[in-house]
Amino acid sequence: MQELRDATGLTQQQLADYVMESRATISMFESGLRPIPITAMQQLTALFLLLPPNTNADNVPFVINEMAVQSTAADKAVENYQRQCNLKLQRKLKQLKQLENNYTQCLKLLQVLRSLAQQLPKNKNNSYQHAWIRIAEQATLERLDTCSLAKQQILHLQIEQLTIH
Repeated sequence: MQELRDATGLTQQQLADYVMESRATISMFESGLRPIPITAMQQLTALFLLLPPNTNADNVPFVINEMAVQSTAADKAVENYQRQCNLKLQRKLKQLKQLENNYTQCLKLLQVLRSLAQQLPKNKNNSYQHAWIRIAEQATLERLDTCSLAKQQILHLQIEQLTIH
């Protein structure tokens, strides 16, 4: 780490200020007396990648400030994306509640239709009633399928939301 710091012309204090550590801690990092935490390692890696060798020490605050601006912009973009996903998920959850209500109603309707079909005697006088019940059962089954597909889509959104966070 000291070789990188020397190659870029930074002081221990400048590195310490950048990673929010003390100058003594930077010295311990360089001598190997203390391991470098992952967050500090990420910050130092980003800094050393941006700074060319023999950087003028006067330019370091500008580069560090620019990195902070870029980092803030990236954080805002991620927050905005998460916010959009949350809104989308909230809308979908409302739809899911409606779908669950529709699904429950369809199941009840299906039970009633099947009960009616069993109660009606099979003869020529009520054959149109049996036909109507079969058509209504088919339409109800199609609505159940639609509700199931929509539920699956919402579950996929929920899984996507979990992976974002």
